[in-house]
Amino acid sequence: ISFSSDTGGRARLRVKRIRSHGDARREIPQNHPLRGGKGSVYEGGVRVPFLAVGPGVRPGTSHAPVTLLDLLPTLADLAGAAAPGGRALDGGSIAPLLRGNHTATIVRRAPYLLWHQAVDRQPQTAILMDGLKLVKLWPSGLQLFNLSENRVAEGRNLVAHGLASRLHAR
Repeated sequence: ISFSSDTGGRARLRVKRIRSHGDARREIPQNHPLRGGKGSVYEGGVRVPFLAVGPGVRPGTSHAPVTLLDLLPTLADLAGAAAPGGRALDGGSIAPLLRGNHTATIVRRAPYLLWHQAVDRQPQTAILMDGLKLVKLWPSGLQLFNLSENRVAEGRNLVAHGLASRLHAR
């Protein structure tokens, strides 16, 4: 049995904060500390829970990025079957993660994960490869974040450091 979500939660939620000097109201992200939310390619929009239980599934936590495209290859792997129709699949098997190897690398056909959203006619694209996440906000420009340094906060834009060209070429 597995459970996941399609995208992140609402981007903003009004919260009342009480401080020693009185009441204060401010908006905080519902997905705090993640940036963004539903309809966004930032971590708050693409990072969602994934839970699995079943025979041979060991408890634990992994920080490996998993996509729902990984489910079919995983189920085929767990069943000892080949990919349906002998076709190459976009996802990779997460069976090693489920069996307790929480640092396993998921082998996929492409070495990156890709997201594209077009919310309110504002397209945005993100590509994640080797811990680097490139975000393209159309037409305004590029942002680059090192998720290896901080898996949740996309606060320091590294695009000025010249690392973006490798991912943008993809």
